[in-house]
Amino acid sequence: ETGTIGCAPESHVLIAAEYHTVSRNHAVLTRTIDGFVLEDKSKNGTYVNNRPIKEGQKYLLEENDVILLGGLKDDKVVCCVKFTRTPPPPLRTTIDGLSVLDH
Repeated sequence: ETGTIGCAPESHVLIAAEYHTVSRNHAVLTRTIDGFVLEDKSKNGTYVNNRPIKEGQKYLLEENDVILLGGLKDDKVVCCVKFTRTPPPPLRTTIDGLSVLDH
């Protein structure tokens, strides 16, 4: 299984366009027998735990790795995500006093 990360509308992990350092097709995530592998496909760079991943380089992700998309740019807002295989807790929404859990 392979998924894309980027600003392109067809990305599997869609990043908001406000992150100007994130490419349309910034990175690829591939599920392998060893786990999830991240491959940078961008011109602006990708970092995992503050270490640069070179374009085309593959990196086996570990639980709670921090992925920075677009590199370290002082004058730009950069996108930072945390890799986890643990599903997030259900979202709780309150509508007119009624509490709704989203599963």
